[in-house]
Amino acid sequence: VVRESDFLLHVVDATSPDPHGQMRAVREVLIEIDAENVRELLVFNKIDLVEDLSTLRLDFPQAVFVSAVRGDGLEELRLQIAALIREQTKIYYLKIALSRGDILARLHSEGEILSMTSTDEGYEITARLDSGSLGLFEEFVVPSL
Repeated sequence: VVRESDFLLHVVDATSPDPHGQMRAVREVLIEIDAENVRELLVFNKIDLVEDLSTLRLDFPQAVFVSAVRGDGLEELRLQIAALIREQTKIYYLKIALSRGDILARLHSEGEILSMTSTDEGYEITARLDSGSLGLFEEFVVPSL
């Protein structure tokens, strides 16, 4: 299941005396389960317990640094996750009949509805979907609205 993931949050304890070793151990497990090519977002947690983060920040400039206790970095983490999700999705235009409330409900749970207009014939929707969900809605996709 991990190897089929869109991405992983690789969380490393910022207080660890050997973050490189921690990361190596995770990397070895990912290789064992054939998931070494899954994209990762590196996150260092417990930053509130570290006096000086400069070395970690220099060694891992792409990482997000968070403290659940103080709430530090959580907004940045949310933005990074949202960016990863957006990279793996596309925008589609759909027309769904008023009688197909089941499809509309499914679209709400499977994708992100960016805009929706109600017409006499049904709903005209602009939505963000990943390729895995697209198959559920292919018959409703139109070239443009």
